[in-house]
Amino acid sequence: SEKAAALQQQYEAIKHQGARGGGADVGKLSLDKVGGERNGMRGKTVQRYIYLNDLVPELKELMDGGKLSFTPAVEVSRIRPKHQKYIAVSIEGQQSSPSKAQAKKLREMDEKNQLTPDVIDAVLSQERKKEDFDVIISSAELAQFFGKDKMPREMKDQIMALLEEWKEKQPRS
Repeated sequence: SEKAAALQQQYEAIKHQGARGGGADVGKLSLDKVGGERNGMRGKTVQRYIYLNDLVPELKELMDGGKLSFTPAVEVSRIRPKHQKYIAVSIEGQQSSPSKAQAKKLREMDEKNQLTPDVIDAVLSQERKKEDFDVIISSAELAQFFGKDKMPREMKDQIMALLEEWKEKQPRS
C-alpha cells in the first residue's frame, strides 16, 4: 500500500504540471511516465497500484500482511467501500483470501447491485479451483539468486530449466 500511495503522488504531480513539455514526452500519458521512466513498469501496472488506494483500511492491512494478494486486491478495490468492509470481515472470519476469480465475481455482482454480506460469504466460502492458485516469488527473493540485472523472462527460463532437471532426477511413480 505504501508503493500505491507513492505512485499516486507521482502521478498527481505529473498530471498537475499542465503542458507535457517537448521532445519525447509529447503525447505520453502520465501513467506511462510514472511507470516506465520512474519505476520500470507499464502504465497499466501503475494504474492497478493506484486503484489499491481505493481499498478500505482493513483491506489495506490484509494486503500489507500478505493475506490478500495483489490482483484480487485490485479487483476488490473497484467495489463500493461498504461492501469492502464486509469482504474484510469475511476474509478474517474464514482465514482465507479471495482468488482472482472470486474477487472478479464479487466486483461484477457489486456492479449489478447484487452484493450483500451473505453473497460475499457464499462467494468467499466456495472451494477454490487448483488453477486459481498462483505461486508468487518476489523480485527481492529472486535477486538473491539472479542479481538485479536479469530480465524476468531470463529468470523464468532458468527456473523452468532447473525444474526440468529436478523432475528428471525424481523417482518414477
